[in-house]
Amino acid sequence: MQRINITKIIVDNNVRQRQDLGTEEELQELANSFKEVGQLNPIIIDRNYKLIAGHRRILAAQLLTWTEIGYE
Repeated sequence: MQRINITKIIVDNNVRQRQDLGTEEELQELANSFKEVGQLNPIIIDRNYKLIAGHRRILAAQLLTWTEIGYE
């Protein structure tokens, strides 16, 4: 899994993304999981850094104030 600075990722709302990102509590649970075991599943971006999958993972990483996230 490679790593990328979160600020380089482009979240385009016109691209099909998960509409329900979950509650604040659910995002916090994902962030807690990241803290305990790390990021197990990478986000998916295209060659232009446009997000294809993993918006919740980005939000959870931001809750932990991570500057980078794993991607494929």
